Amino acid sequence: MSQNALYPPVDWDAIHRHQFISVDKCWETCGGGYCCASNHADFQFRLLPVPGVVLLYPEEEYNHLVATGRAWQTLPGNKPVQRLHLDVGGPRPLTLVHMPCRLQGKCAGVIEPPLQCKLYPFLPVLDVDGNILDVYPFSIFELTFATCQWPMPCTLWHQREQVLQTWRNNPELIAPLKHPLILLYLQVARIIAEMYSQKLKESPLMSKSGSAFWKEWEILYLSGAFLDGTVLRQKAGQAYHNLVSRWGNFLTLPENR
Repeated sequence: MSQNALYPPVDWDAIHRHQFISVDKCWETCGGGYCCASNHADFQFRLLPVPGVVLLYPEEEYNHLVATGRAWQTLPGNKPVQRLHLDVGGPRPLTLVHMPCRLQGKCAGVIEPPLQCKLYPFLPVLDVDGNILDVYPFSIFELTFATCQWPMPCTLWHQREQVLQTWRNNPELIAPLKHPLILLYLQVARIIAEMYSQKLKESPLMSKSGSAFWKEWEILYLSGAFLDGTVLRQKAGQAYHNLVSRWGNFLTLPENR
């Protein structure tokens, strides 16, 4: 596709009908829905929503779900949802919508779980053509456990190699992700994960463990200590331009503005 072409929009309904991972009643093996509750004994946070999780939406997914009545437009107390913007050198920034969720898995009939929940605990690492290269931990908590080489609370992560091989051998299982906009979000997530892990390894926190680790970690994490904004923008910009070269100008579509 030429660089001046416009790529069709994401079919969010098809994505939300799709099943990427199928493991029956996995929540019974982790002490009761860890993925939706973050109910680890060492988590004693003051600001992060535990028990609960932080939901992350690409802005385009969020807007679609709001328009179809499947996502919260405001939070309790009529508070607005939060947005993070990242300049990737395109006609508009990449925007991530985030909000706390304390439903602890009881979301049926309340909201539609985002793509984040459908992929958890795996972050697919895809190349510019949408081919699977690897899988990383999707949650910042799992990424931290992996970086520190601590046991993973999510038992599904222990099937990492099996899931990776399944996706490699059955590319149709991740075919809905093969859209340049989704590829960009996933590649930026990979950049953030790698940067975060490296900075965590270099920090004094690595000498701590248990609740003492997580108490100090929360402050550093929320302050952005594990990211370098300049480097992130540079790497995200390169990822964007690589995808434009392959797919065309996918950030100029009206639905994405």
